[in-house]
Amino acid sequence: DKNLSREIDIVFYLRSHKNKNTNIIINLANYLSNKYKVVTVGEKIKNKNIINMGKINQKKLYNILQKTKYSFLSAENIYSFFSLDCLSNGVHVFYHRSYSPLTSLKKNMTAVNYYRLDVVKKLLEKKLKKTFKKQKKIIFKNKQDFSDYFKL
Repeated sequence: DKNLSREIDIVFYLRSHKNKNTNIIINLANYLSNKYKVVTVGEKIKNKNIINMGKINQKKLYNILQKTKYSFLSAENIYSFFSLDCLSNGVHVFYHRSYSPLTSLKKNMTAVNYYRLDVVKKLLEKKLKKTFKKQKKIIFKNKQDFSDYFKL
């Protein structure tokens, strides 16, 4: 564990796909970039206040996440690779409230209603203004961590 300072306020993963609600994420990133340090990974946003990393390898992503306080997930999958990478690097994750995370992950996750953008903006600003409390890094030791999630 390195004692890195968390200088990046929020990171967004962007990918152009109809299931990813990219417009909501772009809207939030543009809104927050006026006051906070915002980084995007994947697709780029045309905004001079946003740091666009583009497509990067996992090692570079981990370096970014170790310096990040919060991340915002797309609505379709609470357990995407990006989400798991965030949790394993101690980043607090915002997710769509229609999902229910594993009990062991709830401390590092906050549910929001993606369809109430005004409420999401207020909640994110409230969280970003507070002093960031160091999150417990989640370690996925074996396949059993997600066995309940993948049952039919």
